[in-house]
Amino acid sequence: MKHFLAICLLSCLFVYGLNAQSEPKAPKFGNIDMAQLFRLMPESKAVEDELAQIQLSYDNEIQKMGEEYQIKVSDFVAVQQTLDPNIAEARAQEIEQLQQRIQQFREKAAKSLREQREAKTAPIIERVSQAIQTVGDKYGYTYIFDLKQAGIMYFSPEQCDDVFPLVKAELGF
Repeated sequence: MKHFLAICLLSCLFVYGLNAQSEPKAPKFGNIDMAQLFRLMPESKAVEDELAQIQLSYDNEIQKMGEEYQIKVSDFVAVQQTLDPNIAEARAQEIEQLQQRIQQFREKAAKSLREQREAKTAPIIERVSQAIQTVGDKYGYTYIFDLKQAGIMYFSPEQCDDVFPLVKAELGF
């Protein structure tokens, strides 16, 4: 009889243990401000400085082109009445072409700067993403949300942990 009770008790504990393991765990939520973390990254400062230098060189070139344009326009306006109509038309076309070249250069510069920004920040973003993933795995988070991204209309700070310090520590700063 004692053995029967012991077996029943062990069976109940075993079934209870299996039941407890099979119940789904409550999800654990975390949040982070990726933009703030990105700004704190030492690599980000170097990238921003480098991009600022590139932007400055583009701005200087656009300024030189603009000065050349202004000089040509001023010279043309000053002598336009005295020029043969064919020469006046040729100079007007030259000024228009210069204006188009300036606009094309602006567009190319903006595109180049955007592409360089994406290429230079991609490794930093990847490093941050890996750290967030590591923190998520290490601390058992179901979801970690970037609060600055579109789509999150509400979150409850009481039910969602700020993982910023954990990710920052994972990154080593």
